[in-house]
Amino acid sequence: MAFTSVGTYTTSSGLVCTIYETDNGADRLQLIIPNGTPPTGGRHGVMWLHGSQGEYNQMLTISSLATLRDTILNNGGFIAQSRGSKTSSFNGLNGWGRDTAKVAYSELAQQAAAFITVVDWVVIGRSMGGEVGKWLVTQDTYLASRTLGYVDMSGIYDMLAEYDDGNHFDHPSWYGTTEPPTPPARPDPAPDYADPAWAAWRSSLTSWRSNSATVSARSALATATTTNDPGRITASLWAGKKVLVVYGTKDTTAYPPIAGLKFWNDYNTQFDAATKQLVAVTGATHAQTAGTYDAPQVPDFIKQLWGIITPSFKVGNKIDAMYFLDRDNQLHRMNPVPV
Repeated sequence: MAFTSVGTYTTSSGLVCTIYETDNGADRLQLIIPNGTPPTGGRHGVMWLHGSQGEYNQMLTISSLATLRDTILNNGGFIAQSRGSKTSSFNGLNGWGRDTAKVAYSELAQQAAAFITVVDWVVIGRSMGGEVGKWLVTQDTYLASRTLGYVDMSGIYDMLAEYDDGNHFDHPSWYGTTEPPTPPARPDPAPDYADPAWAAWRSSLTSWRSNSATVSARSALATATTTNDPGRITASLWAGKKVLVVYGTKDTTAYPPIAGLKFWNDYNTQFDAATKQLVAVTGATHAQTAGTYDAPQVPDFIKQLWGIITPSFKVGNKIDAMYFLDRDNQLHRMNPVPV
């Protein structure tokens, strides 16, 4: 396969980039590369892993990703994205989030590296892309050793916890197993995840969980996702990884206690201490409009990994002593210290 130019994109600062695309089976691969001479040694790559039923060109089409997109390109990086399914152009039931998606994204990275010189990768896993991304950066034979950092953006984490929570995002049927009975309807409109309405709804799931059909479907799901489930990754595989976890406080699809927060609590002691970050975006839901998509910590994290900016710290100051020079240039301590 060969990448072909299909158009251009211009960043907010006026940088012109070329958009290249090619096919890999039913998958569509896209690279967005700044024009001109690349930095010495090559370009940093950023791989965008979209959520369920997202398209291969999301980094170009979602307005709330504009700052992130332009930050990557304006600072010498390039963007790689695809459908994540070689078996079907439909990005839901026919491959997304399964082993086929992991293969497709690994091949995207390899195809990009055959096209341009890639220094390293930052992988951003959004929603179901978080399930795929966590596997790629820890276990993929090509990407794991070439990953500089990982961003979990409202990412799905524990597949069985998602199921137990009545989240239909990862139906067992996606993995060739039996569909469970429909759980009680969720609160609508969705309140903050800490709202008592959620506790009441979760209490209503007790009979659904104990239903024999629900139990059977869960067992089949557990077997089918043994190699897929990020919640069952060996902890040591995260050792030293540079990770940013971003979640929305009103996200009820990637519900924080079983998604971003649980991922952080399970593995953050393994992450690189100097770079790891946990960011809660107050009021953000799972929607594409603002929230975690345009959280400023994401582009800053990438620039930090690339050595463009240094981490910022809040420094407290305590004045222990003050001195003054007299007209003979003699140093005198002021006592007491003025406040």
